[in-house]
Amino acid sequence: MRILYICNEYPPGVHGGIGSFTRDIAEAMFAKGHEVTVWGVYSGLNESISEVINGIQVVREVLVQGNGRFSSLKYRWIFQRLLKQYLQKNEFDIVECQEWLGLLPFSLNHRGFVVRLHGAAIFFDKLLERKGNRLAHWFEKRMLANSKNLVAVSDYCGAETLKLCGLGNKPYKVVYNAVDIEKLQKYQSEDFKLFKIVFANSVLRKKGVFELVESFNLVAEKFPMAELHIIGKLGYSEKGVIIRNLLEEIVYIDFRDRLKIRGWLDSADDVYKELSTAHVCVYPSHMEGFGIAPVEPMALGKPVLFMKNGPGREVVEDEVTGLLIDSFSPSDIAEKIIRVFEDISLVERCKVEGPKRVKELFDKNGVFAEKNLDFYKGILK
Repeated sequence: MRILYICNEYPPGVHGGIGSFTRDIAEAMFAKGHEVTVWGVYSGLNESISEVINGIQVVREVLVQGNGRFSSLKYRWIFQRLLKQYLQKNEFDIVECQEWLGLLPFSLNHRGFVVRLHGAAIFFDKLLERKGNRLAHWFEKRMLANSKNLVAVSDYCGAETLKLCGLGNKPYKVVYNAVDIEKLQKYQSEDFKLFKIVFANSVLRKKGVFELVESFNLVAEKFPMAELHIIGKLGYSEKGVIIRNLLEEIVYIDFRDRLKIRGWLDSADDVYKELSTAHVCVYPSHMEGFGIAPVEPMALGKPVLFMKNGPGREVVEDEVTGLLIDSFSPSDIAEKIIRVFEDISLVERCKVEGPKRVKELFDKNGVFAEKNLDFYKGILK
């Protein structure tokens, strides 16, 4: 099978969740013996680049950015024209693109065209009650309305996105995001540091980091040895105040030395090492399309606290692989952290059931690859 993934942020350059996901699925499909190409447009290039990264053919086209009132429409017109030119010269069985910002609002005349729902702008804007960009929402609605083959990273993401777009009856497939269990296994450890709380994710308000730090005041009062480690990029600010200072202001002075704002670590290996020594890992996101960050410590057998709204129940099995929390309630977050500290049977249960659940539902080289291939084959039939 020849597969093309459309991605404008493929690693190792600057990338976010879409770039990481595209790398994972591309490498998983290549490992199964399929021919995989990633195509996208990039600013800052003087000429197109074609290279092979871990067996994946990566094509980076030069982005011509328009200006003015109609620049966003012009950008999509140029984007679709470049893509069609590439497809005229290269044949693929499957062509996949994410729904974010509706890059292809008029869809694509290709029988194997797939749109994957990761969490559109309309999904986050409406559910987090943000104003958002109405034109971007319109592009997303048109792209989904004009596309036949839809796959979502969670059932919640698929159902809510289509409902918000007025397409509630449109069918879609669910294939959960995944992690590389084989890679993570070497970091598993029987030992952990008592009362060490770890958050490893984007350090943003929407990730619930402010509620988490506020909850730490309640935890630290009861457990003098407790530490909260915040790991992730620290680029966020509000009214000129950087997030490190905003978070430190929340913590009582007596506990401030136990708040460890670590920032961006040197490598993924360093992050996994921190997760492996955690007593509990906490991710109080306000909303997610899926939420891959909690799956990594779950694979390491750590108790995971994750949002009880959104797709939370699809990721964490409450009382078995972790606890579901009210992400907007510092008191509930604190109560659940304390519960983990005091309940050794819960910790032991998570140590066994967490890796088992990840292998059954979120294994990149196992169920993830197999379900995606089954979906693709069903389209081609």
